[in-house]
Amino acid sequence: HLLTGVLFYDIGAAWKKPDEFDTSRLKSSFGYGFRVRVPIIGLVRLDFAYPFPEYEFRVHLSLGHTF
Repeated sequence: HLLTGVLFYDIGAAWKKPDEFDTSRLKSSFGYGFRVRVPIIGLVRLDFAYPFPEYEFRVHLSLGHTF
């Protein structure tokens, strides 16, 4: 498909050491996005996210596949 849409929910955080794990530091967001296949470049991703509880609208543009 040339153009696809996605809905997502994400939660997580990163720590340097396993003993620093603290669930109160987890961040979460939900949103929607679009994926477009472009010749030579590959996948172009445009995501619109709503982190909560802040609800500060964010836009993310990415090139290529994620891990």
